Amino acid sequence: MGVWTPKKLVVVEPQKCLQFCDSKGIGVHRVGHDGSNHEALVQRSAPANGDSTLLSSLSWCVGIAVDTKAGKIYWTQKGLSKSLRSGIFRSGIGIPSGQTASIQSDIELLFDNLPESIDPEIDFETRTLYWTDRDEHPKGYSLNQAFVGNNKGMPEILAHRVETQLGALSSSCE
Repeated sequence: MGVWTPKKLVVVEPQKCLQFCDSKGIGVHRVGHDGSNHEALVQRSAPANGDSTLLSSLSWCVGIAVDTKAGKIYWTQKGLSKSLRSGIFRSGIGIPSGQTASIQSDIELLFDNLPESIDPEIDFETRTLYWTDRDEHPKGYSLNQAFVGNNKGMPEILAHRVETQLGALSSSCE
């Protein structure tokens, strides 16, 4: 099993493992702290083998958050630039018995039609997922949040035009 473009490494201390997305490999993976026991947890479609075709780029897994308290992983799928075809997904930390990384009954699409979701983070206590969306306005270049416990909430934009604000911040820190 190969990995083409690993993204967003998360250290999961209770399981003594690392979890990450492989964007062009179109999946979510786990390895031990020492790199052993590599396994695909989610495989969205055939790996792209470095090919950036339209079909494979719709499924690129680019960001991951792990909620060890609830036993869930969250990941973002890139979609196309300027298309509002990005999404945020969730599944259990492990593959259900008798299923595979490619065929799982517990994968949920939480939010879709997003600009270009990346870099999710989870607040375990409040069950709030935070993420950034890059790409065009009015929804893009934003910091977002949504409740992801039982009866999930609607996404809420916390800040707009984040690229402009970050650019101003970096130039003021020089």
